[in-house]
Amino acid sequence: CQPQPLPTLEESLHTFGNHIYFLHVEDDSWYQQHRIARDWGGYLASVHLQDEVHFINTFTTSRTWIGGRRIIDWGRKNNDKFIWSDGSAWDFAKWKTGESNNYGYDEDKVEINYSERKKWDDQRGSANAPAVM
Repeated sequence: CQPQPLPTLEESLHTFGNHIYFLHVEDDSWYQQHRIARDWGGYLASVHLQDEVHFINTFTTSRTWIGGRRIIDWGRKNNDKFIWSDGSAWDFAKWKTGESNNYGYDEDKVEINYSERKKWDDQRGSANAPAVM
């Protein structure tokens, strides 16, 4: 796999506080989006505040990957513990009612904009979607 080139200035960058967010509009798996973000020296977005959710929703309209991932606990099929791919603490979530449900016991990554209320969903990391980095 060749590293992806850095985004150009013509592509959309968004700032919130002291963070810069980039919407990678190409659909790909969580794993590939994570690799692309790391190739560019960053991470998939971690979200710690309601204001960040509102901000990210201003430039995303469909299901979109963020950096949340389930901590694998082989002894429990419905483990509800998550971390952020950048290593920061999991201190905020905006799950849709009934989520995270680990449907099929393999939904281990987090997507935003699930349902009309722009809530979060746990999803299989192999599903394709754009990503916020």
